[in-house]
Amino acid sequence: MNNLLSSNTPASFWLCQAELSEDQWRAAIQRSIPILGLPSQPDDLDDLLFLVLGEGQFGPDHWQLSLLRRCYY
Repeated sequence: MNNLLSSNTPASFWLCQAELSEDQWRAAIQRSIPILGLPSQPDDLDDLLFLVLGEGQFGPDHWQLSLLRRCYY
């Protein structure tokens, strides 16, 4: 996924004093996924960023209004 979120990698966001290896970032990301309570297991870093930072966190039907709201509007 080539989008705005792709450049927001954990390494570029956190800017740790000590440079961490890719393996350390990967391990930290894997340990954080259960804590985040995501609706699905992300396939890669772009999917994770979409679920955490983008609209993916709201689910596929987040633009669908409920019956009550549709009747109101």
